[in-house]
Amino acid sequence: MMGDGIQMKKLFASEVQEEPDKATFFSAEVFTAEDFAGLPAPIERYFRHLGYVGQRKTSTVKIIYDEVAF
Repeated sequence: MMGDGIQMKKLFASEVQEEPDKATFFSAEVFTAEDFAGLPAPIERYFRHLGYVGQRKTSTVKIIYDEVAF
């Protein structure tokens, strides 16, 4: 069973390396004020303050987890 976990980890690592090459990181769409209109007011203000309105939307995110047991 231990070998299955190692194989899965290798498969995961190889797929993580391949996927960014296939991805389009930014879409042609940009954030508008309407995108945030349904959010609670403090969150809407936060996104506006950060300057998201007018920025291109991302379609891919890479998250790095440190010290996880998988």
